[in-house]
Amino acid sequence: MKGSENKMTRQATKAIGNMYFRARKLAGISSREEASRSLYVEPETIGKWETDKCVPGAESVLLMSDLYGDPLLINHYCTDKCPIGANHYNKLDNKDLAVVSLQMIRSLRELEDAKDKLLDITEDGIIDDSEIVELDFVMNFFDKMEKTIQELRLSIKKELNSDQTISTQG
Repeated sequence: MKGSENKMTRQATKAIGNMYFRARKLAGISSREEASRSLYVEPETIGKWETDKCVPGAESVLLMSDLYGDPLLINHYCTDKCPIGANHYNKLDNKDLAVVSLQMIRSLRELEDAKDKLLDITEDGIIDDSEIVELDFVMNFFDKMEKTIQELRLSIKKELNSDQTISTQG
């Protein structure tokens, strides 16, 4: 019996750093058995996801994201596990709504400058060698702004999910 207790302790310790485990716990779902009923899988399967022994499929990640109220699970899956998403989507950070809102306001202030540079570069229909550095700067600005918009959307979704959790529990 002692050997199986050690194995369970090692698995629980390994799961602590896992985002699926953390999301389940933050959602107030204490057991894998409870989660398994809504995710339509065996508790052992959830255990394998939470100890990185296997990767959940896209459908399971969507279900977990909804059940746990954590849209970051989808971004993590798309940017880390999907070869298409890894090359085409930003890996988002879990930022506080106030922080990402301030970043968005800063980006909006800088937008006018980037727009003017883009117009200057493209107005003659030719991008010469001297304009490439400026165009690269403008494109990096828009990439950064795109990521900020995505993080803002994610923060708002998380905020709305936590408000719904509070209102349904209250």
